[in-house]
Amino acid sequence: MADLTPASFPDFFQAVYGYEPFPWQRMLVERVAAEGWPEGIDLPTASGKTVCIDAAVFLMALGEREGRLPLDNPGRRRIFFVVDRRIVVDEAYDRAQKLAKILANATDGVVRQVADALRRLAGSKNGPPLVVSRLRGGTLKDEQWRLNPAQPAVVTSTVDQTGSRMLFRSYGSGPLLAPIEAALTVCDALLLLDEAHCAVPFMQTARSVKRYAGEKWADQESGPIVSPLSFSILSATLPEDVKGVFPGEREREAALDHPQLRKRREASKPAELVKAVKNRDALAEAMANRAKALAKQDSRRIAVMVNRVATADDVAHRLQRWTDGEPPELDADVILLTGRMRPFDRDWLVRQWSDLLKAGAMCEPERPIILVTTQCLEVGADFSFDALLTECASLDALRQRFGRVNRLGEDVAVNAAVLVQKPDIGAKADDPIYGQALKHTWQWLNEHAKEGVFDFAIDAVESLLPEDRAAFEALNAPSAHAPVMLPAHVDFLCQTSPPPAPDPDVSVFLHGPQRGQPEVRIVFRADLPDRDETDWSETWPEAVALVPPTAGEALALPLRLANRWLAGQTTTSEVAALADVEGEANEEEDELRRQRAQRFVIWRGRRDSEASNDPSRISPDDLIVVKADLGRVQELGAAFCRPNEVPLDIAEPAFHAANERYVLRLTRRIITDEDGVHPASKLSAMKRLVAWAEDDDRESAELSDLLEELRSELGEREDLWPGLLQWLAYALDALSVRYRAENHPGGGRVLFGPPARREGGGLELDFGDADDARSGAEQQVPLEDHAERVKTHARMWADRCVPSDVAEVITAAAHVHDLGKADPRFQEMLHGDESLAAVSLINGRILAKSSGPWRSRRVQRQLREAAGLPQGFRHEMFTMQLIQGNSALLPPESAPEMASDESWHDLMLHLVASHHGHARPFAPVVIDERPPTVEVDNIVLTEAQRAELIAPHRLDSGVADRFWKLTRRYGW
Repeated sequence: MADLTPASFPDFFQAVYGYEPFPWQRMLVERVAAEGWPEGIDLPTASGKTVCIDAAVFLMALGEREGRLPLDNPGRRRIFFVVDRRIVVDEAYDRAQKLAKILANATDGVVRQVADALRRLAGSKNGPPLVVSRLRGGTLKDEQWRLNPAQPAVVTSTVDQTGSRMLFRSYGSGPLLAPIEAALTVCDALLLLDEAHCAVPFMQTARSVKRYAGEKWADQESGPIVSPLSFSILSATLPEDVKGVFPGEREREAALDHPQLRKRREASKPAELVKAVKNRDALAEAMANRAKALAKQDSRRIAVMVNRVATADDVAHRLQRWTDGEPPELDADVILLTGRMRPFDRDWLVRQWSDLLKAGAMCEPERPIILVTTQCLEVGADFSFDALLTECASLDALRQRFGRVNRLGEDVAVNAAVLVQKPDIGAKADDPIYGQALKHTWQWLNEHAKEGVFDFAIDAVESLLPEDRAAFEALNAPSAHAPVMLPAHVDFLCQTSPPPAPDPDVSVFLHGPQRGQPEVRIVFRADLPDRDETDWSETWPEAVALVPPTAGEALALPLRLANRWLAGQTTTSEVAALADVEGEANEEEDELRRQRAQRFVIWRGRRDSEASNDPSRISPDDLIVVKADLGRVQELGAAFCRPNEVPLDIAEPAFHAANERYVLRLTRRIITDEDGVHPASKLSAMKRLVAWAEDDDRESAELSDLLEELRSELGEREDLWPGLLQWLAYALDALSVRYRAENHPGGGRVLFGPPARREGGGLELDFGDADDARSGAEQQVPLEDHAERVKTHARMWADRCVPSDVAEVITAAAHVHDLGKADPRFQEMLHGDESLAAVSLINGRILAKSSGPWRSRRVQRQLREAAGLPQGFRHEMFTMQLIQGNSALLPPESAPEMASDESWHDLMLHLVASHHGHARPFAPVVIDERPPTVEVDNIVLTEAQRAELIAPHRLDSGVADRFWKLTRRYGW
């Protein structure tokens, strides 16, 4: 078969999707293959911009050479598709997933050629050619994109999630993992920023990051270590200073010359400009009345789009009252969809309705569907409506909203209207989101309307746009500018452990200084022990750790609002003002009254989480776990919009969605709380299961009968949330076959089904928040075996990602990285039994991983104290001390070169010291007064010799000096 060439792309596209690409899509591949990615891609709405992902994946395979991507090739291993809205573009995510599945199953032809090239890049003959992930707020469990640095990946993400990772601050992941994610986001990566006019500060910051990731900012003699960042902006309204735009003026007509594109561009979308209403209440009433009228006129797919979450909530409740009446005034399905929903709730709604609402849907709804929503649908799910009621906004926002009307340009009648409030168009109007652009847009629409009707057809609007740049910008939402990023900023940001003081606020680089209000994520759990129980500061984190929080169950709130809610000071007005875009206007923070808040857990992993009732402990993008309480949640009002059927505590189904593993908590608190807090609280069989779990004399054989009893009851209940019925049925099947049980700190048990199989060649990857004494494995892992596996994977990945001489250093570091675990006290802690540890050491069998049930933080602390290991002991710092003066511990093939070349020796020592995220630039302070003698690989380090070693946390240890020396050599 002929080699891949740019001319192969149409065949590849046809084989994947069953139809030919648009001309611009084919031309883009040819342009990028020859000249690299343009900074701007100027395409109208509904032209299929997400195909840029397909093009990028094809170009990745096109540039593959013997498992590597050449530095001068435009292909990049990781493709980030980023949108400045709370809801990641599901169309892009779904498209990338479909592509990944087709590549994985390809058996012949050009698709198989692309798949084979991607597998060679990943270094896996049988693994996935392409992995697809979403980055959203909350705990990051979708980790496929970061498991293998050589793995081709597509990541769809928000500005906050990608931007914080580029700047070493990894919202939701923590500082120890941040440097890994910074490298994977910036190096060997392509950033596709969709609708960049909504994210000008981030665009400016990304330009700075691209510049600082380049060769001139590192002192390397042989060029960059990895491919730098590629960056391209996708928008119908590109900023003025974008250079190298595709398609150019001469090729634009040919690029967009396709019958389907012409239909979409020319489709008429007439909208009535409705006389201004008095206020927000009048707007909600008018919206609801018009939606009801459209439904009765037999419009089948109706969208109501407003500028505030509270307005959407108000409209939806008015409509739902009419549908719930006896008899109902309105026969329609009413859906409330906002970006403030938990991702799990929103995904459930989208799955439930997408077959009826997506563009080109083959099914006709039996009765009208009214979707009430916010800015989140301007760019988001690929829905198409035949009727739209929208609150006036800036012109760019309205163009996006009308892009959801008759998306495919079909020959159908469109009913639409634009409504506005009088305060928004007055002389002093200045909207918090749209500024004065809302007022100017309303005036402009009326100037160009015919008899009170404006046509939002794509070509019609473009023909009317002002040629004067200032007049054009006055119609679009104001965009803040990011501060100029200086090298000094990057020097501060690259310090992740410990973070510097002062620490730059990355939100201003992502949204601008006036639009940088940080957020936190709230998770509701019903199984947290009651307030009057003792030692809640220990039991609450342990209860959460059994079923760690996931992104799907996390509610995003501005930090200020979350703190006020925790302190019981939430006001109706601040909830009503909540919009649905990232980085909302940051009003001056007023002082919280000094009072204790409701209790909560700040979840930062099993080791670093803390229980508190002091809101000042919360940092931006922290994940906060609170007790599920319907009364307290009602104080949030429209800030927490969830489907009526969905309970507050959705830990089990959300955990399964993120981890592909079933879990079931059998503890009294989930069945005695208020109805609707936990999905299983109404099930009588669940109560008998909890009684079994609390019985110290329980018989394991009884569990199967109780699970079967629960299964039978599920089949008889029609009043439960459908998601529970679906999830629990599968969970019972899995738990009946195989389960593991753990004690719940509040009483009862937690059942775990078998873990999902993960790609990665069997290597258990410990990220920054992993515990040294991590347990839960089915069997112990000897240090020798673990070191060999890590060395093999490190070599495989390094051979594909970095020059060969650096690959040698990485491989050597991987071979020795855990030697510090040979400390007898550490071994004793791993075993949890002094006599076993002694036997193990006598036989020369040093452990890298323990086995047995998961250990709570309390148990781990007790084991550490019993072993005499000082608090904060870091095995990797002791490893660094071991190899620093003993070249005999290095692999034989590496020892001579490592010992003679100072730069390679520095790199290896830093890799070892920092492999859990510390030593960037300082090691943690640990006072180890009586370190014992250690013998490893025939090297003996006596107690006296260890006492003479310079402690890694001391300034003269060389740890910080190496960090800065290597940063200057290889770049940030």
